[in-house]
This record gives sequence, C-alpha cells and structure tokens, in this order.
Amino acid sequence: MDTLIISLTGSPVGNETLTVNLSGIYDQAGNGPINVSGDVSLHDIHPFTITITSTDISSGDITDDSSINLTFICDEETNDFSANHITVSNQGTISNFSGSGTHYTATLEPFTTGEYITYAIQVKGGEFLGQGTTKNTASNIFNDSFS
Repeated sequence: MDTLIISLTGSPVGNETLTVNLSGIYDQAGNGPINVSGDVSLHDIHPFTITITSTDISSGDITDDSSINLTFICDEETNDFSANHITVSNQGTISNFSGSGTHYTATLEPFTTGEYITYAIQVKGGEFLGQGTTKNTASNIFNDSFS
C-alpha cells in the first residue's frame, strides 16, 4: 500500500483552497483518481504559550523597588489579551498595561511597602484567544518579593 502525503503551507486559520494534481496515481486495480475539489476549512488546534519576564529582576529575586516592569510574550498573535487576564497574589496591582500582537508590558505594584511580601504573577490557561479559536496555555509563574 502506498501513501500519498499532502502538505499545505500558509495561515492555519480560515478557509483555504487545496488543489491536488492526482494524474498518474492509480490504485492496485489500475483505477485512476477521482477528481475531488473544494474548499478546505483549517483550524488552529494547538494552544499557544505566554511567558512572563521582567527587565528589572529575575523571577524569585527580592527587590526594594516601589514597582517592577513585566513583559508578556505570546508565541502567537492575540487580539484580546488584557490586564484582566493577569493574576497577582497578595493583593498586588497590575497597572500601565499596554501592547499588541505578541508583546505586552505592565507594571507590578506591591500592596504595601516596607514589609516582606512575595507576589506570584501568572496568566491562567484558557483565558484568551490566539489567531484562531485556540486559547492560551497557563504561563510560567513569575515570583517577586518586595522588602
């Protein structure tokens, strides 16, 4: 048994037309191909990831800064990622959220200063859509301690 492998390149979202030239391909009985044509609907089935980093500190560090800058990088463009998708433990606050496409930034402000408090920042899985109909996987957990 022979297998015909067909590859399609391009955007994994939307409707595409797939044309395959089957001339010269026959089954074991010598029957030629049946011409089949039409539109093929493609769907992005792979969840995408988001990674949280900071230009100020590394995850797990302790800082005495009044705030830290965070960066959120998606490996697929998104149109609906917002500050509401970011969770922060211990009553930390996300402000100055901005960005588009795959790159976003925000500021983490501690609930109080002068106390040693650790904050865990994360984007939970299934919170927002990528280019297609798939949702994000959970991000890494970025830990920061203010003293």
